[in-house]
Amino acid sequence: MRPGSMRAMFDLRFLRVATLMLTVAAACDKGGDDEDGDDDGGGTDNARTEAVLALTGDAAAGMATFTSVCGISTCHGADGNTPGTADTKRLSDVVPTMSDRELCNVILNGQEAMPPQLGTSSDQDVADVVAYVLETF
Repeated sequence: MRPGSMRAMFDLRFLRVATLMLTVAAACDKGGDDEDGDDDGGGTDNARTEAVLALTGDAAAGMATFTSVCGISTCHGADGNTPGTADTKRLSDVVPTMSDRELCNVILNGQEAMPPQLGTSSDQDVADVVAYVLETF
């Protein structure tokens, strides 16, 4: 193999790896950046937000879903205020400042350390959790 062709082969491999890395990095960004530049989930509507907000949530039904998904020891805890990790927020500290739209988007998009939740649940289940969290915290 000629020395020049080895260099070209190396350059092509480098270009492919760089392209792959950029593609993966772009795919990992959830895109939730809002006007202040942080990826807090509340600033960008999820594709399901409008449908969820059009429903009337049932706080009692939302409590059951919250308890099984969010109220576990590694998340917000059964009372919503016993964080399971140092990065988990106490809900009574953050929910009072949020609109129903922001809360819905945080649940669906995730926020900071919290991954998206209820992705496979129905829109009604999400509306129920939003109603429960707004009513409780």
